[in-house]
Amino acid sequence: MANSLEAIEDLEKDIYGKVVDKSKPLEVIVLKDADDYFTLNPNTDTMEGGHYRSNVKRAMVYEDGATGDQEDYYILEVFTHEYSHYLMDMYFEQEDLDWRDIPVWFDEGVAELMSCRMIPTHMLPEGKTLDTSFLDLHTHTEWDKSKAEPNTKVYDQAYLAVLYLLGSQSGDLFLDFGFIETTK
Repeated sequence: MANSLEAIEDLEKDIYGKVVDKSKPLEVIVLKDADDYFTLNPNTDTMEGGHYRSNVKRAMVYEDGATGDQEDYYILEVFTHEYSHYLMDMYFEQEDLDWRDIPVWFDEGVAELMSCRMIPTHMLPEGKTLDTSFLDLHTHTEWDKSKAEPNTKVYDQAYLAVLYLLGSQSGDLFLDFGFIETTK
């Protein structure tokens, strides 16, 4: 995981226009299996591979859950996704942003982009609908509702949107698309 953190810094520059200050430490908990994870997190979605809690700066992931070709990369993919949430959280604090001002699809899309760039085996699913309105993916409640719909892949849709935005911008994604205003 440590080697991946260095590679993530290049992505940070693309997304945030700079390397994010990480002065508040991230606690990482890696559990042996899903049973331990869901015992500690009884109210979570059973499809969840990990989570990040901003109030305590903690990422929690578990080792099992990989199938086939994923086995070598599963925990790194999930960790990178959760680490991305930590980076965005730290960026919000540095820029005095409120997380409620950023659509959930953007936050999850950035997290998926980082994990997809780090993991060579990530593939977009075939036969899934990628046409959920982004207006229906703004809040966590809307995101969870859409995520629960059969044959939707909101994470992949968000990833593709952020990938498109990143390819269309010239510097800081947050500034270029009006998520924050500059007084300079």
